[in-house]
Amino acid sequence: MLSFVRNKNIAEKPHKIEDTINSIQQGDFALREKLILEYKPFILKCVSMYNHSLENDYSSDEFSIALIAFNEAINTYKIVKGMSFLNFSQIVIRNRLNDYARKKQKDKQVVSLESLRGDNEENHPYDVPTEDKSFLGLEVRDEINALIQELKQYQISLGDLIHRSPKQVDTRKRMIHLARLIHDNSPLLSKLKRTKGIPIKELMELSPVCRKTIEQNRKYIIALVVILDSKFETMKGYISNCGRSELNAN
Repeated sequence: MLSFVRNKNIAEKPHKIEDTINSIQQGDFALREKLILEYKPFILKCVSMYNHSLENDYSSDEFSIALIAFNEAINTYKIVKGMSFLNFSQIVIRNRLNDYARKKQKDKQVVSLESLRGDNEENHPYDVPTEDKSFLGLEVRDEINALIQELKQYQISLGDLIHRSPKQVDTRKRMIHLARLIHDNSPLLSKLKRTKGIPIKELMELSPVCRKTIEQNRKYIIALVVILDSKFETMKGYISNCGRSELNAN
């Protein structure tokens, strides 16, 4: 069992965090957002325990992965005797960081959607330690399977995303911004759905980005738009967290 990581500003609450988690699991999305922001120092502490060189690094890919893992822990936590939510979230974060390190060593590349893979590899990215299998997030797998089916309409596979995802955090944030521009503009969103392609000319009128950049990241942007226009709350949370990954915790 991992040790309980405490932060003086957030660990002691008059309201049990497990009660908060229960409210979030009942559908309080605003409370989810608030909790993730409030516990960013705790999440970074978990990352720094895993890799001491990342002690104050809110911009690392490891921190982005830990944010996703914390959000996953919110979705999958169940009250079990002797297992607090924070201890459980530490296990999930550690597990995801281990997955990332193994994948990075194997492929020699950083991929932003690695934690969303839904294949049948022996070391599945959603596995948790054997004693914690009851916490496995089946709803997350359902989201991934549904996303795979949606992307087939655009001739995009999950493998395409893994190998074509921007490696730099700044680039990912820019692509998320472009995806939001499309999603929030009804004519652009309708055109994307109709043509199965990005309305590049119209998008360039809304944002100072070159055509080559859009074309190079076409599949990634489309996938983000599909997620934003879906009911995939876990993956929407990933996009939101990734977009904030370089912000300070102040």
